[in-house]
Amino acid sequence: MIAARHRRPRVAPQLVSGPALGIADAGVSSLGNFAVGVMAARTLDLPAFGTWSLALLLALVSTGLWRAGFSETLVLGHAADDPGPRRDAARRAVGAALDRAVRWGAAVAAIGAVVVWAGARDVRSALLVGVVLILVLPCLATQDVLRSVAYAVGRPAAALANSAAWTLALLTGLVVLSLSSVPAGPAGLLLLWGGTAGVGALAGSIATGTPVRPGGGARWLREHAGSARSLATDFALTQTSAETSMILVGVVAGAEATGLLRLGQLPLTPVIVLTNGLVAAVQPALVRRVAEGRGRSEIARLAWFLGLGSGAVALVLGVAVMVLPVSWVSLIVGDGWPRARALVPLLSLYLGLGALAACLGICLRSFGQVSDQVRARILLVPVTLVLVVLGAYLGGAGGAATALSASLVCTTLVWAWLIAAPRGTAP
Repeated sequence: MIAARHRRPRVAPQLVSGPALGIADAGVSSLGNFAVGVMAARTLDLPAFGTWSLALLLALVSTGLWRAGFSETLVLGHAADDPGPRRDAARRAVGAALDRAVRWGAAVAAIGAVVVWAGARDVRSALLVGVVLILVLPCLATQDVLRSVAYAVGRPAAALANSAAWTLALLTGLVVLSLSSVPAGPAGLLLLWGGTAGVGALAGSIATGTPVRPGGGARWLREHAGSARSLATDFALTQTSAETSMILVGVVAGAEATGLLRLGQLPLTPVIVLTNGLVAAVQPALVRRVAEGRGRSEIARLAWFLGLGSGAVALVLGVAVMVLPVSWVSLIVGDGWPRARALVPLLSLYLGLGALAACLGICLRSFGQVSDQVRARILLVPVTLVLVVLGAYLGGAGGAATALSASLVCTTLVWAWLIAAPRGTAP
């Protein structure tokens, strides 16, 4: 029998429809995120918008840790399994994620309250955000892992249904909130955003046929101890140089600086959509290609192509946003736009480099080089933290944006070197 790596390459169906549905899925999800961001920008003053940004970042970091421990261990460990074992693993991953979200929610909330207080210096806001995190973390974790289940079992349309249900519920809530003219505040908007994720989780459960029964969290983490530990460590280090860096900006330069960075990113949301969609859809497909024995160079070329293309989109969009009249964009994102607009060139470069680094990162993961990434990040994270703290201290939001872009240049170069000179567990 001819070895798989010597057969004539063909394009797998998942790599044709998968990314398109993945981008559509991320687009629908980001539509809701964009809408709630616009609501926050238009109804909150800049310091309160900064508090909202800190609260949202905390929820995203928490969800990401659950994704690393449950969603990504499912995708990387079981995407290439036979259908029966894969469905069983999906069911257990969902139950385990919900179990840990309920059990560890109070600890996450306490950490979140301290961080919000450090950035906003507002005890009431910090306590409210902590309470809301306890309530929404189970919804967010379950929705996210069910979305990953859809990709792991090769049904990206189910992920789209999941995200669409969440977004529809969120948009409905925003309309009701707008018509009632009741001030929600940062914690109220976080509750609406995270609570409606439960609707997406319900839709995802139905669409994938995966029951949601909490339990087995400790067993899942024991069975996947190696990969979960590496992925969670990698994610924690990743967020230290991304979302957590934004939180550091708030601590060093004030919540208003974080608000300006988030406000400047709102018109660049399509880049985030593109990156998230590619990562969600392409990673399982790359894992399957590695399992089939496809050549390393073929997979690396695909990652470079997707990453460079996404980066180019970010730069072009940044130019387009800068060309638009200030008054037009202010109608959408509020009166803080004239100050945030100056950050767009740096933020478009930052998001473009982030897209490239993300595509190279999933390439390394598919090769089994998560441990190599973790070791590299142990060196990269201190550099990033020093750059961000210095940038925020010396130049506020602009200095922080410059530092974040510089840190991603370092990350991209290291990922490229690891791909070109494989180490560790690479095939």
